[in-house]
Amino acid sequence: MKKVILFACTGLLLAACVHSAAPADNQPFRAVSTMQTFSGSYENRGEGEAASRAVYLSSLLWGGVDVAGVAHKDIERIQVAVDGTQVSVSALSHGCVVYAKSYTEGADFKLSNGEISLKRDANLLTRGPGDVLVGPSYESVTLGLDARGDGKYRSQDAGAGLVFLMIPVAMADRSDIRFKRVDGALVTQPCGH
Repeated sequence: MKKVILFACTGLLLAACVHSAAPADNQPFRAVSTMQTFSGSYENRGEGEAASRAVYLSSLLWGGVDVAGVAHKDIERIQVAVDGTQVSVSALSHGCVVYAKSYTEGADFKLSNGEISLKRDANLLTRGPGDVLVGPSYESVTLGLDARGDGKYRSQDAGAGLVFLMIPVAMADRSDIRFKRVDGALVTQPCGH
């Protein structure tokens, strides 16, 4: 009985979790040097995450429960048009633009090694109020293109420390999502006109 308790305590002390999710035939990030390579249209619903939770490119870009009153699930494509350092990103539904926003390379984002970093966050002790883990943690969110030219999103998290100041843990999570590039003419007509 003492051995069972000893093994159980050892297991608690060495608790670790590693998780990775990716679409079938996941491709590495493609090295691109200019934003022009991103021009095109992409399916809004991503591939590769657990079937219980859909991931939408529009939600990753603009957040919220909807975009201009249109639910993320009802947005069919995301269109990217590049003119120099100006990048126009549009949400398309039923063949027209329901939302568009422009970004400037260098001011709103940076392209580095073909990847656009949306978030990089490192914390020494906690991530803020309500965090049950006390210890260092890291989070990174990146957009880019994969080797086939499809859109690619990667989220990475890692942390180690004490949960509830009692249980030592180490964890790492990586999730890749593919947004297929689709053919189609540039759409500029706003909905309702």
